[in-house]
Amino acid sequence: MRIVIDARLIGDEYPGIGRATAGMLVGLAAERGSHDVVAVVDPQRRDARFAGIERRAPGVRWLPSRVPAGGLAGALALAHIAWRVGADLLHSPTLLAPIIVSPCPIITTHYDVIPRVFPESLARGRRLPLELATRLRLRQARRIQAVSHSAATGACALYGIDPARIDIIPLGIDARFQPPTAAAIAELRARLGLPARYALTLGTPRGHKRLAALAAAWPAGAPLALVRAGFGGALHAPGSAMRDLGAIADADLPALYGGASAFVCASRYEGFGLPPLEAMACGTPVIYAGHSSLAEVLGDAGWRHPADDIAALVAAAQQIGGDAALASGWRMRGLAHAARFTWRHTARAMLAGYARALDAGPRVG
Repeated sequence: MRIVIDARLIGDEYPGIGRATAGMLVGLAAERGSHDVVAVVDPQRRDARFAGIERRAPGVRWLPSRVPAGGLAGALALAHIAWRVGADLLHSPTLLAPIIVSPCPIITTHYDVIPRVFPESLARGRRLPLELATRLRLRQARRIQAVSHSAATGACALYGIDPARIDIIPLGIDARFQPPTAAAIAELRARLGLPARYALTLGTPRGHKRLAALAAAWPAGAPLALVRAGFGGALHAPGSAMRDLGAIADADLPALYGGASAFVCASRYEGFGLPPLEAMACGTPVIYAGHSSLAEVLGDAGWRHPADDIAALVAAAQQIGGDAALASGWRMRGLAHAARFTWRHTARAMLAGYARALDAGPRVG
């Protein structure tokens, strides 16, 4: 089986989809067997976060395309490459545009329904094009690989997708996310000027992440400081005690996670929830609001609180920060749970989904 995967969003601008696509390719490289995996990449895209992905995914063929993902030209370029290499399947893990024509069956990855549930998270000019692209992308795919049951339920409820066409395939965690050494934590703390004790939250400053509400609820002068990191610019939270790092290097994430006394996720909606899982893998206790996929993905390995109770999240973080035995219990739970999520496991499920797509026959409707 020859699979062409659109990897043109591996780069700095798309930290979520880029990380997921890179992880899929690393897993497929290890699990592909006799299958031929071809990744279409954009050599013009700035990529400081995933540089070296080719070395981490040996055996994958990398084909450059100077036509970027998105829009009609990007879709046609991808279809042409699939035709040129004789692909059996074309997998599009992006959200930007449907593939108008394809020489082979299409697989798509579905992450969430944030643009429908929280339209304010997008600029007005992007809402309608993305909505139309999502509708067509989901309808034209022979099979859909959803990252969680929550994401699949959203696709069925809001886009009328038959659940029989969906495979639930959780994402994985990069092997580098593991408890860091004390020296790595100390070096990062000194270089970034981090507080001696802090709780970490990670995410873009979009409304559904509720980072501003978390910052506003965090008590000034608390023993455990609040630190935020993430793409999308600085968070506007005037008067809060939060330290905002903005975007940091991907290589610094394990030490940033591991140096935190707790990781706090206040988000109202996630399609999956990689950052809290990565925090668990680095040995950090996780406290989260029980919305959408978070309860499904994190389960009892994280300290779950009522979905809209920001104050409870803050109190739990301070409690864990001051109770070593409590923190140790949540740490061990998280480490054991995170170990179940590997990109090799994801890749095995993807390959099984590909086989089902080829067995299913033509997509009608």
